[in-house]
Amino acid sequence: MNIRENTLVTLANIASLLIFDTYDSNLINELINGLLYWSTCYSDETIEQLQSSHISAQQLSIEILTKLSVHDMNMDFILATPSFNCIISLVHILIDWLNVSNANSIASDSYTNIYRSQTYIQREFSIVLLNA
Repeated sequence: MNIRENTLVTLANIASLLIFDTYDSNLINELINGLLYWSTCYSDETIEQLQSSHISAQQLSIEILTKLSVHDMNMDFILATPSFNCIISLVHILIDWLNVSNANSIASDSYTNIYRSQTYIQREFSIVLLNA
């Protein structure tokens, strides 16, 4: 689990610098397929928080896809790689993330503040990725 978490965090840190046309297409396809799997899978492993952070593998994967989408070439690769059903699943998840009304109705404490800030960050990622 630690290797997976470290890999996702590293990718999240460098994703906005990656431009896919300079890399091998097989490597890019594997990377995109993996990110889309972690973004759209509903297993406990993807949805629950990672060991050393307050975010899940799903959230990190969508953050990586969002940062990759800054470059048009990357977005072309992302849309061309997966099955259509995978893209539809991702769009449904992103649309669910746009609803932040529940975050405003919870009483305030430190955990709630973390939850609320994560919810707004998720919403921003959704807007950016849906717009790309």
